[in-house]
Amino acid sequence: MTASGTVGVLDPECPGEPMRRDTVFDIASLTKILAVWSTIGCLVEDGKLQLDTQLGDFWPEVSGHPLAKVTARHLLTHTADVPLRANLRNLYGSDPQDIRDGVLREALHRPPGEAVEYTDRAALILGYLAEYLSGRSLDALADSHVWQPLGMTQTHFGPLPDGAAARCAPTELDDGTGTHLKGSAHDFSARLLGGVCDFGLGPQLSAGRVRAAFHVRLGDQQQRLHLHT
Repeated sequence: MTASGTVGVLDPECPGEPMRRDTVFDIASLTKILAVWSTIGCLVEDGKLQLDTQLGDFWPEVSGHPLAKVTARHLLTHTADVPLRANLRNLYGSDPQDIRDGVLREALHRPPGEAVEYTDRAALILGYLAEYLSGRSLDALADSHVWQPLGMTQTHFGPLPDGAAARCAPTELDDGTGTHLKGSAHDFSARLLGGVCDFGLGPQLSAGRVRAAFHVRLGDQQQRLHLHT
């Protein structure tokens, strides 16, 4: 670290541009923890979700489809046996409603609960579930129930406006422009859904802010469910 407060290099291709303590990062798959699992915990705490109730018993979108026999606990523990990879555009096209319908009606590999198998889709389905139960979008729900209470006031789903994006560390190379993405989700499927999605996507925040916020909240017994469910 230098006296000016810089830490390392922001972009290896631009060695003259330093990393700073307030550099903003795409948190990628940590979105599952910071947005999805935490909001699901809030819904459980509020009595709006029972982890072991089959989804088809209360969620009309999945009733009559294979996902009806899955529970939220199955999704949280990767035992729902939903398909392993998202591949959203290849499977369902680019319309968000077609993607949602496809994900919620897809066949399972085997009966739920028989095996532990990690999949991005579990988080995507949990995000859809949180939106259904709350009547709010995932970004609004995460902001009001998780990030604001934790003091994470600069944490947002992308894409970010140009001024904020200028502070972001670069991620994926955009084949269309030949430049690295800054301030938008690095994951293609997340960008396909407008940036508000639940896997490998990208709320943007500074690394120091999330560590400090979670350190404070972990000491608060009344709020512990928000972080551990």
